[in-house]
Amino acid sequence: ATLDTRAIPAGLTCQMYVFSKSVSASEYPFKEMINLSGQLPYQMQFDTNEVSGKLYRFLFVAHPATNSKMSVITATNWQDLKISTTDQLMDEKYYYGILDKTGEEIATEGTIHGNLSRMVGQMVLDIYKIDGSMDNPVGIDTDKLITSVLDRVHEIEIEYSNLTKEISFDSD
Repeated sequence: ATLDTRAIPAGLTCQMYVFSKSVSASEYPFKEMINLSGQLPYQMQFDTNEVSGKLYRFLFVAHPATNSKMSVITATNWQDLKISTTDQLMDEKYYYGILDKTGEEIATEGTIHGNLSRMVGQMVLDIYKIDGSMDNPVGIDTDKLITSVLDRVHEIEIEYSNLTKEISFDSD
C-alpha cells in the first residue's frame, strides 16, 4: 500500500501507528510505528495472506517538526494507547487522525489516506441578551435589523480549567 504523505502541512512531522486484529478478536494489538516525511509517498508492504480477514486501525499523530513536546505511549493494545504532552498543554499545533480499514480494502485500494484534525477542541461562545440575570436570556429583536450583538458586548471573561494534557482512546 502507498501512504500519500505529500498532504502533510509544511513544518509538521507525522508518525503513523498501526494496529491490527482478526475479525473475531476484540482488541487491536499494536503492530508497528512508522515515521512519515512530507517529501515522498511512503511504501508499506502488506502480504496478501496477512491482510485477509484482518481489520486495521491507523493512528496518525502530527506535531511541529522543530519543537515536539508530545509523546505517544503505546502498550500492547489500542485501548492502552495514550498521547500526552511532556511539559505543556496541547495546543493548535498538534494533530491526529484515526482510520479503520479492512485488509481487503487495503489490498484493493492500494493507497491509505489519513485525515488530520486538531487534538484540541474548538470553543464556541453563545452570546445572549439578558434581562437582569443569566437565568433570563432574552431573544434578539430582529425587527430592528440587528445582525450582531457583539458590538454591545462590554467584556468576555473566560476561565480555563482542566485543560487537555493527555488523550486516550479507550473504546472501539
